[in-house]
Amino acid sequence: MKTIDEVELADNLWGSTVSYYAYAVLFPSWWVLGRADITPEPNHWIIFFVSLAAGMAVYGYRKWRAR
Repeated sequence: MKTIDEVELADNLWGSTVSYYAYAVLFPSWWVLGRADITPEPNHWIIFFVSLAAGMAVYGYRKWRAR
């Protein structure tokens, strides 16, 4: 089993937190707009991949900035 240091842990936590926040904002917003017939019903796969991309971008930025 590989151990990680506190910098790697912080990078992982930042990426995970941003990914969660993106999902927590996107889904309810899209759902409310869908209920008001402004947008189509939420597509969970799009929200999932946008959230994943946001988390990966933050993780990658923090890894790149640390070098």
